[in-house]
Amino acid sequence: MNRKHLERDKKGQIRGVVYRYINQTNGEEKAWSYVGNTMNEKIRRQSWNNKGNQSYGGEKINTARQKYGVKGFSYEVLEEVFGADEGALQKILDEKEAEYVEKYDSIEHGYNTSKGGTGNNGVDFSDTHRANIGEASQGRTHTEETKKQIGAKLKGREVSEETRQKISNGNKGKKRTAEQRHAQSERLKGIEPTAATEKAKEWHAKEGGYWKGKKMPDEAKKKMKEAQQKRGIKVRVTYDNGTAKDFNTMSDCAKELGIKVGSVYYYLNGGLGKTHKNGYKFEMI
Repeated sequence: MNRKHLERDKKGQIRGVVYRYINQTNGEEKAWSYVGNTMNEKIRRQSWNNKGNQSYGGEKINTARQKYGVKGFSYEVLEEVFGADEGALQKILDEKEAEYVEKYDSIEHGYNTSKGGTGNNGVDFSDTHRANIGEASQGRTHTEETKKQIGAKLKGREVSEETRQKISNGNKGKKRTAEQRHAQSERLKGIEPTAATEKAKEWHAKEGGYWKGKKMPDEAKKKMKEAQQKRGIKVRVTYDNGTAKDFNTMSDCAKELGIKVGSVYYYLNGGLGKTHKNGYKFEMI
């Protein structure tokens, strides 16, 4: 809030109010409430009376304003609070708002979407509402200035082990769609991941990698091997006696022949006519 719009008393104390609007119609929502708080009652009421304002206080109350009209509600101040510090006063207002939201049951039988204050504390969104939020967010982009501000706030922030585990659990089993993979590819085009690479090198040099000092379980080795073979280049080697053998990866082939992986890659790509000095011929399969 712009500080020049704060309401103050004669002593310079900031005035805040917790208020509510009450549905006065004869419909099934009669006496339903919307509870809010503000440090500038005048501007807040002007915002309510502006019929063109379609985002007052959230989806539920805005829908009700459009349905019943702004004059279909009565207004009352529930409590006044004064304070010298804006931040401390806002905290008190949010706490008192939460108390009145509970008192008037204005989430279940009213137009509030949270238990009080800013944010969505205590909200259990319906699947339809979540879908609407997702649809409205599609294609939304931050300005460069906003990105810098977000980056500055996150810089140096430590993520707890508990949070890391929650993120990991939340991502388990998720599969990205082809559209998501394509979108990520487009975002990363032309970007050099030098920062991540340098951090990885620094971590590896300092810590020695994740498995340093640990014994890798056989199951982990098996999975790593399977993953490597799945994404590897399959190679067929024809020996000088005419027999042939297939390998799942260039690494497997190199180990079998006692040569370097780079040599296998070299001959696969036409080096010396794809024939090794020992008579091996290489081809991709």
